[in-house]
Amino acid sequence: MLLTNLANRVQPIIRYDLGDSITTNPNPCARGSPFPAIHVEGRHNDTLRFLNGSGHSMAILPLALGTVIEKTRGVQRFQAYQTHDDELTIRLEVKADADWEAVWQLVHQRIQWFFAENGIKSVHIQRASEPPQRDPHSQKYRTVWDARLKGQ
Repeated sequence: MLLTNLANRVQPIIRYDLGDSITTNPNPCARGSPFPAIHVEGRHNDTLRFLNGSGHSMAILPLALGTVIEKTRGVQRFQAYQTHDDELTIRLEVKADADWEAVWQLVHQRIQWFFAENGIKSVHIQRASEPPQRDPHSQKYRTVWDARLKGQ
């Protein structure tokens, strides 16, 4: 779902992606509004799940993990996807003036710290050989997803 706010003259939001999927209701609003009614389906990002030290499944939100990676010095673009219950694969593109290996080591350390802070201790963080790629269907760069769910 995209939101456009033209009423805010100080900071207009043009095509802000909320990350939610919606469907429009074909029937008019029951309360008499002339605007189309919608039903929010929910986020289209995948929540990753890993086992904590007690063997319980822990949800990792894509925004939280993505922020850890994108805020790492030297990262230009990334993709993180879960391939197994205990494995996360990272595609990484580094800034032109950055050392690739040093950025990878920092990303790896920061992800391990993030998982440890969330009680998850045994995740193998895999480095992909290919750079981030566009989704073949939408042609957009997806940043975090569960490849086990979509067979990707």
